[in-house]
Amino acid sequence: MQRLRQSINFYRDEFKKPDIALPASQMLQIFVVVLAGFLVIGSYQIWSLQELKNDIAERESQRSRLQAQYESMQTNFVEPKEDASLLEQLKSISRDVNRAQKLKRFLDIESAKSLFSFASVLDALADSDARDIWLTEISIKTSGRQYQLKGVAQYAENIPEYIERLKQADALQGTSFNVFSVEQGEGSDGLLYFILSSEIDNEQDEE
Repeated sequence: MQRLRQSINFYRDEFKKPDIALPASQMLQIFVVVLAGFLVIGSYQIWSLQELKNDIAERESQRSRLQAQYESMQTNFVEPKEDASLLEQLKSISRDVNRAQKLKRFLDIESAKSLFSFASVLDALADSDARDIWLTEISIKTSGRQYQLKGVAQYAENIPEYIERLKQADALQGTSFNVFSVEQGEGSDGLLYFILSSEIDNEQDEE
């Protein structure tokens, strides 16, 4: 059996890579496009860099202004000092205010007590009303602790009865009407004019 051998020459023209040649106009267009792209990118980078520089410069300017203001404030700052006389005046005013508040509270309490005592006494006198006795004048002295009653009685025995009724009143507990005077009226009606007092009052002062 015979073998066939064939030699192939790859260096022949048909086996060579063909050279592709672009027209000069097309090559120029490609070059222009690439160049334009580089110019756009470069311009954008230059613009971005300039904006960054401007921003840095503005921030640096602000920092310088703030630093100058801070240094000016430090230079002009005067540390406040305590004024001893002013502090003493404030303490004095505070003491006066406290005293005034205490006095007001005391007066409010005493006023409430006086009003309550006066109303209670009037209620007690009204409840202790006796037959054939009429009060003509009521005097309350020393914040309700001393009383003087003036009135008219038709019969003498009505007066002791009236005193006993007064002693039983809650608002008059502890009050003793142990001084009194009785006078016969000048008219023909026979009325008795009496004065009851919880204190010795020679001049019979009226409040």
